[in-house]
Amino acid sequence: MFLNCNNYYFFMFPVVEPNPFWVKKTSYPKLSKNIKTEVVIVGAGIAGITSAIHLQEHGYKVTLVEQSKVCYGATGSSSGILYFGTGTDCHSAIELFGEKNARLLWEETKKSIEIIHSLIEKNNIHCGLRKPGTIIIARDEKENELIEREAIAMKRLGYPGKMLNSTDIKGIFSGKEFFSGLEQDFCSQIKPGLFAGELCEKFNLQVFENTPMRQIEETRNGLIVKSPEARIDCDGVVVASNIQPFFGLEKNFVVESSTIIPSIELGPRLKELWKQDKIFWTPDEYYDIFYQHDGRAFFEVYRLKGAQEKISRYFPGDVAFEMNKQWGSVWSKTRDWLPIVGKVKEKVFSAIAVGDQGIVIGFTAGRKIVAAIEGKNDPLLEMFSPKRFPIKA
Repeated sequence: MFLNCNNYYFFMFPVVEPNPFWVKKTSYPKLSKNIKTEVVIVGAGIAGITSAIHLQEHGYKVTLVEQSKVCYGATGSSSGILYFGTGTDCHSAIELFGEKNARLLWEETKKSIEIIHSLIEKNNIHCGLRKPGTIIIARDEKENELIEREAIAMKRLGYPGKMLNSTDIKGIFSGKEFFSGLEQDFCSQIKPGLFAGELCEKFNLQVFENTPMRQIEETRNGLIVKSPEARIDCDGVVVASNIQPFFGLEKNFVVESSTIIPSIELGPRLKELWKQDKIFWTPDEYYDIFYQHDGRAFFEVYRLKGAQEKISRYFPGDVAFEMNKQWGSVWSKTRDWLPIVGKVKEKVFSAIAVGDQGIVIGFTAGRKIVAAIEGKNDPLLEMFSPKRFPIKA
């Protein structure tokens, strides 16, 4: 449903529990008394937390408010795969944004991944960072044409991959046989809820959980953000929740979801399946993903219907998946595959990520918010600007 906040509109979705395997254990109080700050950030997922860190490092006094709990929803439920771009492949990015902008997008998201790795290592963050690389698999000749096209596009952007034949893949993954594959070494993975949750602690962020924003009021001197029990007087607001498209932008979003299904613990059988640790995915828009982690195989699907049949395409019959332990989330994605980062109204800014590659692009949105607030020129912000969409008065 919508909440009307002086012409500021917000979607309200049910709270979705994060996954049951990599549970964040920290908690924060509810806002129960009036406070003052410089910037209120709405949404304590990866985009909101990253925005808070960068603003704080630039001298701003920042308060994070979260309607449920830190890293619930899309961030906590994500598979945590760190890959370039916003969810398209290289070929599609070039078609959508042009080669110059596609290259910029790949370079900026590469930088975000490097910063994530650095933060984990420098701050000793325990979030299961691993760097297995990935293989895009082709199941037939038609899909082989897609990944060959992708290999050419990757090379154009400066990220070469390696084509594999069926025998090559069998030496890496001994499950079902595939026609061919495109191997890429620049893909890593984290447990995102643990990563983002520890960032809040390491950077000593002021966070209030179970504090939904109900209303924003403009005053002569700034803004008032109202929650059910208290209010925050502030100079500006950053909305950083990708399940709350707002300010007349709603029609430019679609809502998507994904589900991750774990296998039983596989013991020595896991090593027989994955002779090399790689993340596999298919080349179609609503791709299937599977990988091994923490003694299990994990299978991610964008449409749950038919998931069991899909599993049988990739895994031998002796590998059982526990459908009762599945988890997932919903998110909003812009129709042009780009996040919305920048000024929306006077003193109100957005750092809205998109679902696909959401951890990386959410982090990228957050690290660009200072430039957006301070009105600095940035070519990536030009791509991400809310101005590319018509906004209701």
